Amino acid sequence: MPRNFDVTQRWKSITWRSPVVLARVGVGVLLVANLVAAGFAFHWWNDSPASIESKLAETRRQLVIERSLVTRSKSMASKVDTARSQAGSFIDRYMTPRRNTYSTILGDLDQMASVAGIKTRERAIARDPVEGSTSLSMLTLTASFEGTYPNLLKFMNSLDKSPRFLIVERLQAAPLANSQSLQVTVKLNAFVRDDPEAQS
Repeated sequence: MPRNFDVTQRWKSITWRSPVVLARVGVGVLLVANLVAAGFAFHWWNDSPASIESKLAETRRQLVIERSLVTRSKSMASKVDTARSQAGSFIDRYMTPRRNTYSTILGDLDQMASVAGIKTRERAIARDPVEGSTSLSMLTLTASFEGTYPNLLKFMNSLDKSPRFLIVERLQAAPLANSQSLQVTVKLNAFVRDDPEAQS
């Protein structure tokens, strides 16, 4: 006779109302319940309190770092806005509008030379774009002057104190023959801002 038939017969012969069977079932249920309770007690299925505390501490640490980054970003944005505003003010104050650049700068130089008591000689002007800027260009002015040393010194002092943003790139001086005067050649750089109204 097949073995599985024997098992089936035994299973059918079990009396479920028998105290022994009920006791065995009860013990089995209690064993399963104890295993489930032990799993929860020893955190087999979820994190332990120590692990939760560690994760909470890490989250707090990350929160402090993120808050610090946000504060730093706000400070940086404020500084960028301030720098942009100051740069705009600097450009408006010290950079000459393109449409009256030549007359303004040449007029300033002529006035400084006249006050210093020196003579203006040859002048040459060139304008080049400033790399990386769409609104600024650089004006290069090469001018020659003739005068005595004290007068030329006074002229250079006036040039240094000019309200324009002028850069003296090169200065050459040579004595004139049979004279107390010097001939000075000055190469200046000035920055010019393009006027949006002039472009339109």
